Amino acid sequence: MLRLWAGDSGAPPVELSPIAGDLSITYLYPAYNRPPARTEEGTAGDLRAPRGTEVRIAARADRDLSQAFAVVNGAPVKLDASGAGHRQLAGTFQLTQAGEWSLRFRRRSGRTIAQGPSRPIEIVADQAPQVSIDAPKQAVLEVDAEGRVQSAGPPPTTTG
Repeated sequence: MLRLWAGDSGAPPVELSPIAGDLSITYLYPAYNRPPARTEEGTAGDLRAPRGTEVRIAARADRDLSQAFAVVNGAPVKLDASGAGHRQLAGTFQLTQAGEWSLRFRRRSGRTIAQGPSRPIEIVADQAPQVSIDAPKQAVLEVDAEGRVQSAGPPPTTTG
């Protein structure tokens, strides 16, 4: 009776349980960082990458559904749902802060029918830049009074 009177707010709370399988996560790192893209297959969904990394997820829903979302730090990101029963899920979001994310399935009415458990998002520090000096090869350089580096060639010879 409560549900008839209160609508969906009177529905029992959604139980948190795994609602998707075959989860694949691809990390596309920021351009300045330049490591190659990395894909994790069959992962539990823990995310760990530098700030600004684009995350592409693909998964298979455990049921036919109307709408699917990745809920990232409380904000829903709509996922593409395709194939038979709209069970093949795909979507992209960017990591901007640490926190958590989960999957959520909804009816067309907007009512949540399934919620996956929360998984952590960890923002890791970018690696410190590494610098190497390839030239000049000498360990000690001479500088003149105007601050110019003296020629590294052999000393001039005089004839006479």
